[in-house]
Amino acid sequence: MKNVRKIFIFTAFITMISIIVLLFFLQDGMSSFMSLFIKDLAGCSVFSFALSQFTYFFEKKVK
Repeated sequence: MKNVRKIFIFTAFITMISIIVLLFFLQDGMSSFMSLFIKDLAGCSVFSFALSQFTYFFEKKVK
C-alpha cells in the first residue's frame, strides 16, 4: 500500500512540474486546446494527490 501512495505523490509532483514548465514556455502562443489540456493535467495531479492522501488516511484507519 505504501508503494501505491508513493507512486501517486510522484505522479502528482511530475504533473505539477510539467504544468509549470508548459505554462512558462507556452505563455506567448497558447491555443485554447493547449490551455484546456493543461487544465486537465492540473485536475489529474490534484486528483492523484487527493487520492494519495485518502489512501494514507485509509491505511491509518486499518492499522
